[in-house]
Amino acid sequence: MQAVRWFRTVVTEHYSDFEGRAGLAEFWWYWVAFSVIDLALAVLESPMHTRIPTALFAIGLFPPTVGVWARRLHDIGKSGWWLLVGLVPLVGGILLVSWFARPGTSGPNEFGPEPKESARGT
Repeated sequence: MQAVRWFRTVVTEHYSDFEGRAGLAEFWWYWVAFSVIDLALAVLESPMHTRIPTALFAIGLFPPTVGVWARRLHDIGKSGWWLLVGLVPLVGGILLVSWFARPGTSGPNEFGPEPKESARGT
């Protein structure tokens, strides 16, 4: 499963890594796995009337999540500081999602070499 592989890679190898680039596959598969785990936790904790497991999950994975977001922006040639645009209600989120969905720049850019999965075409 690609989602599990990318999730494990981001969490174990890039836990607080804000440098370099993250290709489309790394970013989106990580996000799919994160969302599935978060949803499963929400379903499991619903009968318990608590949000503690989901909160701990989100807090624990905050550094790798922000890191993969920043590295994804690096892949399209933007600074990770552009994540702050997400603080603008509605428009910021739409802009970030549109940037996250764009293909990365071909070849090396100021943030590093092209991610391996982009070079393989996956």
